[in-house]
Amino acid sequence: LKTLSLADFFLAAPGTTYPMSHNCVESLAVGTIPVLEYASVFRPALKDGVNCLTYQGKKGLRDTLTRLQGLDALEIERLRKGALEYYDKHLGPKRIVQQLMQPNVSKLHLHAHLAKPAA
Repeated sequence: LKTLSLADFFLAAPGTTYPMSHNCVESLAVGTIPVLEYASVFRPALKDGVNCLTYQGKKGLRDTLTRLQGLDALEIERLRKGALEYYDKHLGPKRIVQQLMQPNVSKLHLHAHLAKPAA
């Protein structure tokens, strides 16, 4: 996390079977701005220009990388703050426990398809 926090941006390429990566969550946790194609996978969805930079397809990635190069230090700091705020509000340990403690929570969904099958 310390090394990740030194970067301003994290390129979160989409996966083959599941687009969300724990690395993207880690980037949000340390205020490193995710550059991703799948902002809508997050709940609520990440917002381009608020807490991430988004793209669609190869041309979109090129355009977003060009956009990224034109950002000034104040804009980068604002996006980093947005990433941290998103994590704290929606993904941080305190928030997860608050969600689990809600009286209407009757199911906990674990992403079992990501786990290796038992031997």
